[in-house]
Amino acid sequence: LNVIACAKHYVGDGGTDRGINKGNTISSFEHLESVHLSPFLDCLSLHVSTVMASFSTWNGTKLHCHYNLITELLKEQWAFK
Repeated sequence: LNVIACAKHYVGDGGTDRGINKGNTISSFEHLESVHLSPFLDCLSLHVSTVMASFSTWNGTKLHCHYNLITELLKEQWAFK
């Protein structure tokens, strides 16, 4: 039996305005980093196999296509492959 873990929903899904599903998380990067990104770093340190992008938005930009948060931060800076 093999099991893999998936860290989701990257990122800010729990902080959307009025808690609306697929809503908009309105915050500074510093707030996003301290509240919403830090649990993902914990997951990566435990070698999580997958990360599921959120359907939510951050300050009006859809997270599932957010270049800075997915490519630059998650893949390049944090070296998630």
